[in-house]
Amino acid sequence: METIYAGDTNHVTITCPKFGLTKNKNVTDFKDTPKRLKAECKCGEVYQVDLELRRYYRKIVRLSGEYYIQDKDEKGEVLIKNISIAGINFETFKPHNIVKNDIVELKFTLDNLNETELQTLVKIIWVSDLKIGGQFIDESSLNQDLVLYLRI
Repeated sequence: METIYAGDTNHVTITCPKFGLTKNKNVTDFKDTPKRLKAECKCGEVYQVDLELRRYYRKIVRLSGEYYIQDKDEKGEVLIKNISIAGINFETFKPHNIVKNDIVELKFTLDNLNETELQTLVKIIWVSDLKIGGQFIDESSLNQDLVLYLRI
């Protein structure tokens, strides 16, 4: 099953898996519905696609790293669960004092050929027990290797 990304435009191109015919669709009306859609091609093929309304592709990963909160003088180990060019989802191994809107420094190594080490500031968007979601504060400061890594 294909996953299609709407991005900022709320428009997607759906491709028939049988003949490769394409159809452009505005998906604005699908924001509050299940994200698995049934599509039908003019060739008669009926198939399903997963609709992702995120701005950017999110890669599922298992990367070890560390966090540090300057204001609270707290640090610990994390497991990065998924990452995109705009944000990151990670889990701590122990209870923490991270709350929404904290600024956390994350340091982790990509599992690419160069084992690229990244260090960046993240604004915490949500916290659910040990699971945390954050947004990169300065996307442009991230290493170009992250962009390449997300394309693999």
